[in-house]
Amino acid sequence: QTATDLDGIRFDHFARYEMIAQMLRDERQGKSDSFGLDSFCGTGYGSSMIAKAVGGAMLGIDASDEAIEFANEHYGRPSLFYASKKFPFELPRDTFDFVVCMESIEHVSDDKGLLTELDKSLKEQGLLFLSTPNSAYLSLSINPNPFHFKHYTFDEVTDLVHGVGDYELLT
Repeated sequence: QTATDLDGIRFDHFARYEMIAQMLRDERQGKSDSFGLDSFCGTGYGSSMIAKAVGGAMLGIDASDEAIEFANEHYGRPSLFYASKKFPFELPRDTFDFVVCMESIEHVSDDKGLLTELDKSLKEQGLLFLSTPNSAYLSLSINPNPFHFKHYTFDEVTDLVHGVGDYELLT
């Protein structure tokens, strides 16, 4: 999704980030000292939506230098930082109050490695927001995407997340 403003973003992409922003507004209850990560942030519109809604600081990372340049140009602000980082990467430990990983885990061959790294970067009681195509509705064999390694069933993604950390899942 590439658009210089939110009006150009497809509704389903916009809605995912709006849902997270609302959940964080409710959870953070007006605290503006949070620090969040948007891993695989793409062109930065979602990071911008969350940063604006929640306050605090936000870091968006993506492997595409072009996407990061676009994000900085169109969605950057003083408390929102974008940087190029290609997986596998290391993140600072116990740093983020929340981590967002939307429609991204299917793009890496080491899904457990990615989730482990994101988990380690969260502070205790941190929140992880994860979404991925559900193979029960969007099978990779029927809807091939050359950039996806795997689509997950609900049980597969649940098992993967529980294999990394002790998370309470909201579905």
